[in-house]
Amino acid sequence: MANKVRDYHKLAADIKDTIGAGNIMTATHCATRLRLVLKETPDDSVTKKIEQTSGVIQVVISGGQYQIVIGTHAKDVYEHLAGMMTFSSEAPQVKESLVNRVIAVMSGCIAPYVYVMAAAGLLQGILIIIKMFADVGNTGAAQIYNMISWTPFTFLPVFIAVAGAKHFKCNPYIALWCCMALANPSWGNIAASISEGTALNFLFVPLTSVTYTSTVIPPIF
Repeated sequence: MANKVRDYHKLAADIKDTIGAGNIMTATHCATRLRLVLKETPDDSVTKKIEQTSGVIQVVISGGQYQIVIGTHAKDVYEHLAGMMTFSSEAPQVKESLVNRVIAVMSGCIAPYVYVMAAAGLLQGILIIIKMFADVGNTGAAQIYNMISWTPFTFLPVFIAVAGAKHFKCNPYIALWCCMALANPSWGNIAASISEGTALNFLFVPLTSVTYTSTVIPPIF
């Protein structure tokens, strides 16, 4: 696996020069891959050289595309490549399967902040281990750290709003507004009253006691 890359412009230029600007008809990207439609598939020596380029993980040829696996920075590399090239309008349209499109959406809405979720999970694990050897459950420090570790999961719809807005190319502030409504504590109070037997409707649609903090699918929709 290649080393992590920060100079996305250089990586895009290296890919263009190695494959040949005249051979690249068009380019797109998903969450982790730069997807190229080429006039001719390069030989193995070119593919091997690209795989050895700093920042490239792997090259996959699939579905009529030359897919360069870069990781979560694939979009950055694509933007630099698009800025230095004019793609052909005659490039064939490659249709992805429904499964691949679903995976791309899920990855695009989750991958950018997975490190935050991992860090929060580690903090929870550390607190659990400490509680096994010491009675710190009622201390202020334990309560604050427990609150901090649960915050990314509680406000998961907000993280999805930020990442999803970039993936779907929509207004990030409207996305935040919609997804923050799902995590609004006021809805928790309304859901609690519904669970206690209070019947509520929204535009003739009966509401349920479901809450949406820590959810993935509702904020993506």
